Amino acid sequence: MGESDPNMMIVSKTTVFAFAVLLAGCAGLRTGGKPDGFVMLAEAVPDAILEPRYYSTYNFIGDRIDGYEEPCAILSKEAATALKEASDEAVRRGYRLKIYDAYRPQRAVTHFMRWAKDTSDTRMKQYFYPDLDKSVLFAQGYIAERSGHSRGSTVDLTLFDMKSGKELDMGGTFDWFGKESHPDWCGVTDKQFANRMILREIMTTHGFKPINEEWWHFTLKDEPYPDTHFDFPVAGTLRPAASAQSDNEENLPCPALERIRERGALLIGSTGDYRPLTWYDPATGRWEGFGIEIAERLAAELGVRAEFVRTSWPTLAENVRANPPLFDLAIGGITVTDARKASMALSKGYLANGKTILCRASDAGRFRSLADIDRPDVRVMVNPGGLNEAFARAKLPNARLVVHERNEDIPALVADDRADVMVTEIVEAPWYVRHDPRLAAPLIDKPFTHGEIGVLMRSGQDDLLAFVNDVLDRMASDGSLDTLKAKHGLTPSP
Repeated sequence: MGESDPNMMIVSKTTVFAFAVLLAGCAGLRTGGKPDGFVMLAEAVPDAILEPRYYSTYNFIGDRIDGYEEPCAILSKEAATALKEASDEAVRRGYRLKIYDAYRPQRAVTHFMRWAKDTSDTRMKQYFYPDLDKSVLFAQGYIAERSGHSRGSTVDLTLFDMKSGKELDMGGTFDWFGKESHPDWCGVTDKQFANRMILREIMTTHGFKPINEEWWHFTLKDEPYPDTHFDFPVAGTLRPAASAQSDNEENLPCPALERIRERGALLIGSTGDYRPLTWYDPATGRWEGFGIEIAERLAAELGVRAEFVRTSWPTLAENVRANPPLFDLAIGGITVTDARKASMALSKGYLANGKTILCRASDAGRFRSLADIDRPDVRVMVNPGGLNEAFARAKLPNARLVVHERNEDIPALVADDRADVMVTEIVEAPWYVRHDPRLAAPLIDKPFTHGEIGVLMRSGQDDLLAFVNDVLDRMASDGSLDTLKAKHGLTPSP
């Protein structure tokens, strides 16, 4: 979030907002293109997991933040070098660094201030500051006119446990506004405190200093630009905003099939969290599922190997449109929608789908319609950034919406009475009902929506799109698609 510099005094809200208008002319602010001393973390720290929260809408504002043009992370060369050493140690210990934010342009900080001034916008209050009135965020230092992140050597991160396939339990989430985020808060368990200290030890050993308010926040001790705040955009090509190229098909080598064959690999993006279509096991590094096997068939038809790249629902569209591309196509639970077709390419549908719910088996008789769910006493849990969240916000405005980061965790949380309902789909719900007798899908035969699942890719790859559709047609005609559906417990399409 927008921590203040140590030497910056607290001022009134009116003064802060007026100051935002004058920032471009202030000493110490560097605008324009990026300086040479910055690098992409995907290249400098390749073992790190990137989850740029301010590029997505899952953050304390609820919108993509100004200046975050692409889903990437940037640091000064010096900070990135130290972070690589920290990453190497984390890997030796069985972890990976998971990065939420790094360099932050000044225009993003100004966005924070503009949002804080609008006290009526509390969309994300229940997720990030439920115990605070928004009007106190300036006075208590949660939002400030300058951020150390804009100097380019500060990073927000946590640890991902490679054995469990989950983030370490830190006793609180990133960007939580409250005392619970203080590293030494006494309300966490001994294990949660120990996890916070593992992260702190790794980072401080390699030249970073923590702060007292946020367990996830670290700044390079010998930062190279201690008095300069930058404002170049966060973009994958590290380009000035004025010269940014649009994401269109002209940026891709063409034809796509030729490029893939020359590479020797079909790069496939998938979330790995949507059984039985796509599942990634971090302990073994193996991918499995109905969609995964279709992707492997596509690669085999091209005579190349299949290489999978993990993406997420909040960043899926941006990853597909990224320049340069992160992968050739994406597969696994991706619904064909007009919105997606407007900016990307989608194959023909190969699996019927629709929205439904999971609930506890003991509550199966309680939920017989949307009206039964759309009540203030019903806790509806969804993963962020995808169509499940969009559906819940549009169709269940009166229910208590709970956003949980990991889709694969939600069925067990419903079974454990941490939520009442999970918004899911008819291809996913039966898998969980079969594997957990505490769960039920009482409306599986009456889906709220009707659609199909397809293969998503960047626009302009006409030869790749035609190839994918041809393979799907042949799989449907020769019966191999229905055989694959039966293998994964999916009903053949009517």
